[in-house]
Amino acid sequence: MGFKGGAHAEYLTIRADGLVLPMPETLSFEQGAAFFFGGLTATHFLIDRARLAAGERLLVAGATGSVGGAALQIGRHLGAQVSATASPGNHPLARSLGADQVTDYRKGPPPGPFDVILDVMGSLGWQAARPLLAPAGRLALVTADLGEMLGSAIRPRRYGRMVLTGTNPDTLPAMQRLVALHQAGGYTPVLGPVLPFADLAKAHAIAETFHKPGNLVVVM
Repeated sequence: MGFKGGAHAEYLTIRADGLVLPMPETLSFEQGAAFFFGGLTATHFLIDRARLAAGERLLVAGATGSVGGAALQIGRHLGAQVSATASPGNHPLARSLGADQVTDYRKGPPPGPFDVILDVMGSLGWQAARPLLAPAGRLALVTADLGEMLGSAIRPRRYGRMVLTGTNPDTLPAMQRLVALHQAGGYTPVLGPVLPFADLAKAHAIAETFHKPGNLVVVM
């Protein structure tokens, strides 16, 4: 439901000609529930904003959550050379999703240079990312504060490099593109904890650690 909310409601009314698609038979119901959240964000920033191309070098900073896990898969599918930062316990997951090299986020990213950096949690920012960017590199800030968003709007190009912010559109064409990516083998949501509705408070507590692997799903 995007920014409208309503995910904790028992029932939702959605127009038949609205933002709804048949679920591919290749997905479980839990994967279907998790499908769009991280995937729409990753495709918007990598394809629409950064225009990631085959052969380019991509760094995903914060690579094993819902957005980062989707970005690793999509980056690999697009033919990029993929690097990642993640906590040590999630390194095997990052590699399985497409990362060629993974470093501990607490010790810093690989040295680069990178053509595209997807900063999922805003852990790098412009100052830390700038030395890692190749000439004409693009920094995509998935999580940006108001100052960073205003700065990227006023001065997106800096020293030949681009700083990109914004929010992904929840549109039917964007959803259809992500389904097509899945059907082409380029994306499947990663399931992390799957909890019953009675554990909703626990689900929020896990999400708020910002270290959950994949997507957290609550079953009603």
